Amino acid sequence: MARLHLKEGDKIGVGAQEYIVRGVVGKEPDRISASGYMLAPRVLVALSTMEAAKLVVPGSRVTYKEAVALTAAQEKMTGPRALQKIEAGIQKKFPGPGRHLRDCYRPSGGMERLISRLTFFLTLIGLTTLLVGGVGVSNAVRGFLDTKLPHIATLKSLGASGLFVRRGFCWARRAGLRARAS
Repeated sequence: MARLHLKEGDKIGVGAQEYIVRGVVGKEPDRISASGYMLAPRVLVALSTMEAAKLVVPGSRVTYKEAVALTAAQEKMTGPRALQKIEAGIQKKFPGPGRHLRDCYRPSGGMERLISRLTFFLTLIGLTTLLVGGVGVSNAVRGFLDTKLPHIATLKSLGASGLFVRRGFCWARRAGLRARAS
């Protein structure tokens, strides 16, 4: 209102429709603010006038939000299970795709998406790290075997079995480690 220099009773154009400013909502109780950043001012209008504004056309991004008032009996029910029963009743009464329910246990769909994406990227980073580590270990083993290749070839040409060669290098490796430790 301040940026557009509007006050109650002024007219404002939204799309092809002109609206009269009837009041200001100071604070929406269930709205999570993004540090005051908004692309455009929020305007609450009657659903019946949206068609006249000619803003809802193919390709438009439109989000509808509905608030549900609970009965006194439902308000006395507490906890996530009670809310799940209420949500199941709402889904049964108003079926259809694209309906996302939000309650005090899941306050922000945006936060759920952020956590989901963060989990995905951390998993991807972990798998990439394992892959790079595996390639590094493979290269280290290959480098070690390349230095021993002439010795292995000599033993194999003299008729040594693969088991004999493996045991010989494992024994020599352990003996070398013991000699360095003492």
